[in-house]
Amino acid sequence: MNQNLEEMFNFMEILQKLKTNKRWLETPTVIKKESIADHSFKVIVMVFVVWKNLWLDLDNLKILKLALVHDLIEAIVGDTDYNSVYLWLISKQEKYDKEFEAIKKIKEILPNPLWQEIYDLWIDYETSISDEAKFVKAVEKTEPIDHVLYYWPSYINIPHKFATYCDNAMANFPVLKWYYHGYKQKLKKMYQAWWHKWDDEYETKWDFEQFKDFDKIFDFFQIIQKLKETKRYETLKKDDIKESVAEHSFRLIFFVWIAKEILYLDINLQKSLEIAIFHNIIEAIAWDTDFSLVWTWKVSKEEKNQKEIEAMKKLREVLPIEIWNQIYDLWDEYEKFETKEAKLVKALDKLESIDHFIRNWSEYYDNPERIVFYLNSSVKFCPEIKPIYLLYKEKLKKEFLNCWIEWKIEYDVI
Repeated sequence: MNQNLEEMFNFMEILQKLKTNKRWLETPTVIKKESIADHSFKVIVMVFVVWKNLWLDLDNLKILKLALVHDLIEAIVGDTDYNSVYLWLISKQEKYDKEFEAIKKIKEILPNPLWQEIYDLWIDYETSISDEAKFVKAVEKTEPIDHVLYYWPSYINIPHKFATYCDNAMANFPVLKWYYHGYKQKLKKMYQAWWHKWDDEYETKWDFEQFKDFDKIFDFFQIIQKLKETKRYETLKKDDIKESVAEHSFRLIFFVWIAKEILYLDINLQKSLEIAIFHNIIEAIAWDTDFSLVWTWKVSKEEKNQKEIEAMKKLREVLPIEIWNQIYDLWDEYEKFETKEAKLVKALDKLESIDHFIRNWSEYYDNPERIVFYLNSSVKFCPEIKPIYLLYKEKLKKEFLNCWIEWKIEYDVI
């Protein structure tokens, strides 16, 4: 067990790098360089919503796992900008070879059978063997388009590339061609408004049905984009500790999966992952309320809760009611934390933050009571995760001592 916990801790470092490694590095026109974790989180939301909208005969848990692992290797090798592939600066085979070596390195970190499952999922995604992998890849290809549409047309440095970027993926999963047509029309409107030429070859060349509620779903994805911009720990002076809500949420989702497997927890994993996906959904509207503001009574819990309820009301106006109801129920379950799944996510949500602090020395250490209280509160929600809690308490204690901060006896009391 102890060895598995240490391997989990080391794997969390891999996931941490996905917060710092950036995409679009070889595309100078893209000014805001999102992290790989930012991108991956939004892909997870998109595959959830699109699957729910279509009710496809696919394994939804596998879909979520595929979306989680699809860019995992970029923690080791970084992102290979599609700009480089498109301009033949690197071949697709060279890209794959580099990434395959990275997945073998990650293999050395995690215990079996968890490692084997992650490896198999990544291979499935890369080779598009299963229908689930084809579906995730098709949706994933539309996320960069959605990202560009959120900002401005100056991001488009090669018009032909963006206009045809998803064509091959859609050919492998034709059910989504009608969904892709919606993005084609959004791009076309932007191209024409900003004097980019829209060639006839960019048009959809297939018969398609209307994708139900495309505009509502598109608007929702544009709101979710704000979670890449919403920063946590805003009261801190050091910028390098300020992760985005999307980055935090991505790593939490993965953490839930790993903890379930390592501790053999008796929970519904799919429900737990879905709760983790949407636990901070309101921060796309309400922004993040730093825990230190609540701790110091600058913001009351009642004020925070009211702000979040108002944010959920605004989100309700965007989504189709069937999907909204499911997302609301997941968020509400997290807020009440009465179920096993909600308690697990609530506990790991706090431990993910502790992990982030440990790997990024912060001025939070100037108030030891606050960070230790936050750590201790995690295990109260979910005593089943006590082995992970004790691991992080030991790691935090070492960090305090390394920084010459007193570790008081009362800190060891839960």
